[in-house]
Amino acid sequence: MLDFSGPQTTPPPATGHIQTRWYSIVHDAAKMGGLPVSLTFTDSGWQVPGLHWNDRLHHQQFGGFAVRYDPHPQIQCLSTGPVCTVVRIRARYTSPNGRCPESKPEVVYDWFYFHHEPLVLVQGRGRQMSPQLWHEVHFLEMAFATNAFTHWAGGNPPREGTFTAADQSHSFSRWAEVRCEPHAVGLLAAGSVMVYDGRSYGPYVHAHADAAWQSWSSSSWERSAWLYLCNSNNLQESRQRLAESTPGRAGVHLGVEPLRQRMAEQSERLQKARGAQRARAGWQLACLRLLEQQGRYAEALAGSELELPQDWMVVPAGDLRLIFQRHTNGLALLTLADTATGALLVQPNSLPLFEITLRKGTQEIQLRPDAGWGQVTWETARTGNLHHIQWRQAGIPGLEKFVVHLRIRAQPTRHRLTLELEAAGQAEPWSLWTVRFPQLTVEGAGKGTQLLLPYGAGVLKELADPPFSPLHGDYPGGWVSMQMAACYDTQDGAGLYMGFHDPVGSTKRFHAEPRAGNAQAAALSWEIPVPNMGQPANRFQSPGPVVWQLFRGDWFDAALIYRQWVHQEARWFPPMGAEGRTDTPLWMRELCAWGMTGGPPDKCVPEMLAFRAALGLPVGFHWYNWHQIPFDNDYPHYFPAKDGFVAGVRQLQEAGVAVMPYINGRLWDTHDKGINDWQFSTVALPAAAKMQSGEPYLETYGSRETNGQPVRLAVMCPTTKLWQEKVGNLVQKLFGECGVQAVYIDQVAAAAPVLCFDPAHGHPLGGGGWWNELGYWPMLNHLHAAKLPHQILTTECNAEPFLRWFDGYLTWHWQYEGQVPLFPAVYGGAIQMFGRAYRGGPSKDLALRMKAAQQLCWGEQLGWLEPTLAREPQNFAFFTNAVWLRWHLRRYFYAGQMARPPQLVGDIPTVTADWQWSGVWPVSTPALMAGAWHLPAENKLVLLFANVSDSPVPATIQYDLRAAGLTGRRLFRRQWTAQGCTDFESATPTVKATEVFPPGQLWAWEFSINK
Repeated sequence: MLDFSGPQTTPPPATGHIQTRWYSIVHDAAKMGGLPVSLTFTDSGWQVPGLHWNDRLHHQQFGGFAVRYDPHPQIQCLSTGPVCTVVRIRARYTSPNGRCPESKPEVVYDWFYFHHEPLVLVQGRGRQMSPQLWHEVHFLEMAFATNAFTHWAGGNPPREGTFTAADQSHSFSRWAEVRCEPHAVGLLAAGSVMVYDGRSYGPYVHAHADAAWQSWSSSSWERSAWLYLCNSNNLQESRQRLAESTPGRAGVHLGVEPLRQRMAEQSERLQKARGAQRARAGWQLACLRLLEQQGRYAEALAGSELELPQDWMVVPAGDLRLIFQRHTNGLALLTLADTATGALLVQPNSLPLFEITLRKGTQEIQLRPDAGWGQVTWETARTGNLHHIQWRQAGIPGLEKFVVHLRIRAQPTRHRLTLELEAAGQAEPWSLWTVRFPQLTVEGAGKGTQLLLPYGAGVLKELADPPFSPLHGDYPGGWVSMQMAACYDTQDGAGLYMGFHDPVGSTKRFHAEPRAGNAQAAALSWEIPVPNMGQPANRFQSPGPVVWQLFRGDWFDAALIYRQWVHQEARWFPPMGAEGRTDTPLWMRELCAWGMTGGPPDKCVPEMLAFRAALGLPVGFHWYNWHQIPFDNDYPHYFPAKDGFVAGVRQLQEAGVAVMPYINGRLWDTHDKGINDWQFSTVALPAAAKMQSGEPYLETYGSRETNGQPVRLAVMCPTTKLWQEKVGNLVQKLFGECGVQAVYIDQVAAAAPVLCFDPAHGHPLGGGGWWNELGYWPMLNHLHAAKLPHQILTTECNAEPFLRWFDGYLTWHWQYEGQVPLFPAVYGGAIQMFGRAYRGGPSKDLALRMKAAQQLCWGEQLGWLEPTLAREPQNFAFFTNAVWLRWHLRRYFYAGQMARPPQLVGDIPTVTADWQWSGVWPVSTPALMAGAWHLPAENKLVLLFANVSDSPVPATIQYDLRAAGLTGRRLFRRQWTAQGCTDFESATPTVKATEVFPPGQLWAWEFSINK
């Protein structure tokens, strides 16, 4: 409970004038659309001058419509009590003359004025009667036509400054305020808060500024924020206490008490029920919750047995229920429900299931399923598990025969739904451009809800305050590496898997962002560019089925769903045998460590020989700058090599150092001979990937020409004969003339496809799967067939669709807070993952231990670091122990697969180090890390442990070996360290053992049914 000193509170009257011990606020229906027209600090009597509100909608063609222009807003005092007074404002968005847009948009604000705290909670809900695209939606934009405020501040991290009328914005993730000492007006828990230092119309502070300039075309939106009004000689302390006490999810719910009681009773029935009765009870609870959220209280309370509303359409799939709602001219996805828990997994009425964008010249329109259609039909097959929904008659000239077809297939035994979408039939010159499908807003039921995202290795984001940073990334690429996500509750283990099972890995863009005003909700969607974008009469067909499936567990259980599909259907998954990838030579499968440096042979060769000798095992060497041209310059003219390169390769490989030189697999320098255009315009330009304008895609990476200009590199289209032959010739020259064992082809699994619009290349224009099917897959097939059995190919990062053709992925970018080994859980054993970026800084020693331990537990080949590490005794000792432990257990990582990591119970400390991925880059992990790998055919499993801290860590290890198939009366266990193993001893199928892990130590337990 917050308690600040201040004048005694007087009981607030139920009018538009609110008086508390902290502030006095007036709502006037004749001004500002009912929003506050005055704000006065109670103790000092200071009234904020020039207060006005700029809450508005804006369309690029139709202009702006603001709340403050509504001449007839409604002001209602909903309640007055000892805690707070609630005032509701209902206003329309209008032009200055009171004209409303055709979609009749309006907004309802609920203002919760707390009597004993300097806080006001504001909840806003906007809606419109018909779909209308708005390019901007501004909520709580509080402006001041005055220079009374002298300072601004915000966080986190904290920053502050003075107002100088500089027309400059300052954005903050947690809070922001404007000050006129000792007074401060600010916002908390309001998304990205912006302070604008304006010249012409003064300063303003803006809630959810990150969402204000995002388009809105759905029927509704919801946002909330906390307004605080401090009057203190110690503003920083007062504001900090408020920031720490404000709830992350600004949720005050107005409901009907009898309905709340009925839901509580239904929840009790659910807890007691079993079997079919439990599913029925859970379904009834989910329906009650959905009716409450829709405000349909009478239907929820009618009768002893709940009847489904007639406008609901339900698709059952075991415990999973998909609920649609019929509208007059459309069909809207309401939610997904889990009948085993009664939970609503998707925020109702949040996002349309699909959004289809069509273009005709400069005109662009969006079609959604919930409105604007003359006909919507639904057919269900006799089996009851296959549903066909069609949308027709869009009511736009040229789209009379346009049809959208959605197929939904239910798999009850797997609690799974698969969805496939098609769209076609538009008349010329209309062209399909992009399709957003599917779109869902997942919502957590309480504290501990985790969102699993396919970012790099895989990351977990808690749906809590402060909200996670939005993720927008192109697939396939190193940062959106797979086509799946999941959301689950850590308390009851109930989760929703969301996969896009596209077997060719077509180009698409993944979006994941927190919902404004609700830190426990996240909007997820895939945006798919349509093949032959811009061409009349093109058509869209889902490149694969969308899969929604319930699961019980955590991120690893979601990974198993995706792993099963990948192994069975993904065209990039390689053939596997008893020893893993038989097309990858054994030396690569067994390799445990990598060094990385660059330069001439007289520098690199001695350093790598010393590294190899100190480690005592074979190593790989990633050789940069072996060529005479500068790095990221004059590509792709890598030859001639530096003097002595071939001899250095021979010397290293004879000593057990596999040499892997660098080349780039995407780029051609536009000035490819110093500052001169040598071959780019005459040779490369026709094969470069082109934008819709016909210009090539150009990229820069920090390298510069001798005249100081940035090096501009063109992205080459991988479908062209020129580029396929150029890369092939480079690889063959390195394998043949130079004798290397490996070639690294940069960026193939890192940089996402570009949308090439050059019709001369022969591939579909823009979207589709041609980047893979007609481009890199044929190129890599040729390279694979031409190389010798002992030679390997690797590339950067870990985009999945190229895995079949590479022997190793350089996972140097797995450097993020909240990482989990999602990618190793899916692909462990199918490709060798190697490398992290090991860098400097004051905490580099701890960072090295953290990265090496994570690599070990995740099954990666360790290192990719400077060979001079051999001269750092303490770090090299830890690294060597990790490498040797991996060497002893190496078959698990190429002939086996990842198993569920062990559960570690206890007060395990967290360590934090600067990983220096991009500047100062703090990453935190448990001090004690663990992993598990499995040889299923041999009934063997190993648990790995690494204490990266400087102190002993006690913990209880819990593991059920039966889940991995290790059952029976006779089980055995032995312990491995870098020095070797102990003798086998008897073990039980359920492991529960308390151990004290010494500082800086690594070891493993190996379990088997045989000695």
